[in-house]
Amino acid sequence: MIRRVLVLAAVLLLMPTPWAYADDDEEKEDPVFSESSTYVGLQYLYGFPNFRNTIGRDSTNGTLFGVGNKKGGMGLTARVGMRPIRYMSFEVVFDWVHDFDLTVKAGGLPTDRTFDTYMGSGNIKLFPFQGLFDSLEIGRVQPFLEAGGGVIGASGTGISTPLAFAGRLGGGLDVFVTDSLAITTEGFYVLPTSNLKGMRYVGASLGVTYHFRE
Repeated sequence: MIRRVLVLAAVLLLMPTPWAYADDDEEKEDPVFSESSTYVGLQYLYGFPNFRNTIGRDSTNGTLFGVGNKKGGMGLTARVGMRPIRYMSFEVVFDWVHDFDLTVKAGGLPTDRTFDTYMGSGNIKLFPFQGLFDSLEIGRVQPFLEAGGGVIGASGTGISTPLAFAGRLGGGLDVFVTDSLAITTEGFYVLPTSNLKGMRYVGASLGVTYHFRE
C-alpha cells in the first residue's frame, strides 16, 4: 500500500503543470526580437559595378558612357530606422562606394577612370516570415525584403554630374546575438535614372545594427 502511494506521488510531481504551459505560451507570444524599436546600423559595403549607357558628363568631352567594368569598390552603409510593428520598419539609408574602376568613353577612345558614388534613400523594410520564424522558436533570425528610392551622385576625375533619382531594391538577414544587437547582412540593387541611368550596381554588405527598446 505504501509503495503504491509513493509511486502515485512521484507521478504527480513529475507531471507538467498547466501554468508551465502558460509560461511557454507567454514566451512564444512575446518575442523580444520583433518588438517595436528604433535602431542604427553600420555595415561594410562592397559594390559590384554593372555600369552601362550614360553614367554622367565629362567636364570637357560631354556625355560619359560606361563600356567596361574592371573592378568594384569598397565603402560603407549607414542606416537609421524605426520598427513600429513586427512586420514592417521604415529607415533612412546612406550608401557610399569608393573607387569603382571602369572603362569609359567620352567622345574619343576608351579610357580608364575611377568613380565614387553616394546615395541617400528612404526604404520600407518588410519581415514577411516573422510569424513562421516565431512559431519555430528561431525569432533571433529575421529575414527581410526592402524597397525604396532616393538620390544618387558620383564624383571622380573629370566628371561633372548633377544628382539623379535612383531606386533601391534588396533583402537580407538580421541575426540577433543579444536582445538589442544584431549582425546584419544585406544584398541590394541600385537603379539610377536620368543622366546617371547607366550607373547601376549590386551592393553586398555586412555589419551590425543596434536596437533601442523601451
